[in-house]
Amino acid sequence: VAGLANGSWNLPTKPDAPDVCCAVRGDWAWENVWLVSNLLMPVVNTAVVLGAVGPAQLGDIYSAASSRELAAIVAFSILWGFGGVGYGQAIKRVGIALGTSVVMGIIVVIGTALPAIMDVNKLSAAQGAGAAA
Repeated sequence: VAGLANGSWNLPTKPDAPDVCCAVRGDWAWENVWLVSNLLMPVVNTAVVLGAVGPAQLGDIYSAASSRELAAIVAFSILWGFGGVGYGQAIKRVGIALGTSVVMGIIVVIGTALPAIMDVNKLSAAQGAGAAA
């Protein structure tokens, strides 16, 4: 399901997309698709999670979280949104092949280097030796 959603999120922006894929025909800019998606997905995701775990358990999870943890969730959600806009701009500017390659390269570099940057002491001995070199 995630692969299907990830591969088809921008179908309304394609002029040759099949009619069955587009509820609204017309030339949608990626910003419009992004806005509609980001307004609808929290509702859809919440409904799926509530259906899977139930409202009582979800309430217990959130009530057990500290305000610092909840603030981190909000902050990283905002950063995720900026990342989505950046990805959309990369695709718009250089195309899907080069844009995806560059963005994935940046993600790999940041994901690899960030643990060492944050706290090298928390890495395992083998990882720490590589990070210190």
